[in-house]
Amino acid sequence: MKDIEIRKMTEADLPEAMALKEVEGWNQTEDDWRFYLEHNPEHCLVASRGGQVLGTVTAANYCSRVAWIGMMLVNRSARRQGISSCLMREVIESLKDCDSIKLDATPAGRQVYRSLGFLDEFEIVRMGSQNTPPGLPESLKAGVISRIQESDISEIFALDSQAIGVDRPELIRYLLSNHPGENLCVRRDGKIYGFALLRKGTRFNHVGPVVCRHSEDALAMILELRKIREGAMIVDLLADKTFLHEKLLEAGFIIQRSFTRMYLERNPRPGEPVILQAITGPELG
Repeated sequence: MKDIEIRKMTEADLPEAMALKEVEGWNQTEDDWRFYLEHNPEHCLVASRGGQVLGTVTAANYCSRVAWIGMMLVNRSARRQGISSCLMREVIESLKDCDSIKLDATPAGRQVYRSLGFLDEFEIVRMGSQNTPPGLPESLKAGVISRIQESDISEIFALDSQAIGVDRPELIRYLLSNHPGENLCVRRDGKIYGFALLRKGTRFNHVGPVVCRHSEDALAMILELRKIREGAMIVDLLADKTFLHEKLLEAGFIIQRSFTRMYLERNPRPGEPVILQAITGPELG
């Protein structure tokens, strides 16, 4: 690639990174980019030419056990020059000590990542809503929904780790800080059985992760968040959660797009997808 430099991202690159994601209609805020940089400075890269940022990639490295690659963006005028492949090789090399490397691929990206050795794990469906849906059906039996308190955090950490297969305390605290006092949990007999977090975006509010064993609980929390927070909302559901899909469609959500969760060659820490109702987002896992 003539005159292309691959280097670590700096805060000075954020305006150009934001411009790239705006062209693609993505939802990340500048605070999100700062979070990536603060916690994973070794794994946030840019491709530049003549001082102009032409591409980006980030990775969230969770304790060198599981890493998620995301924010792969290339300026439309600079595509088909090998920039994304070069960024991918560099970020994978930076994660060579991780037990497992994962990403959530678009249908177009999936074929590219398969050629690099990534294998399918499961499918994800993005659903969105523009309007506040009706209340819960009377027949729906869910646990008692309440706001997450500071005293609940250790249980939230444990449930997230169980679902994902690795501890992510910094991420969970960051997500909780996005809409403090509006994140929800399901509590029965004094114990937390599930939670749903909500974060800001430049285009819509994003629900996730949603972790609980029963889809009825997940539905109750998602619809409660929809009532609490005005504006467009999205949630990235695991495709096998068919009850949740059907009920959200009935509540006015629509299917927007799909992703495939993939892992590079091996998957020693799959977590428990059975209790993962919705992911955090394709850039964070």
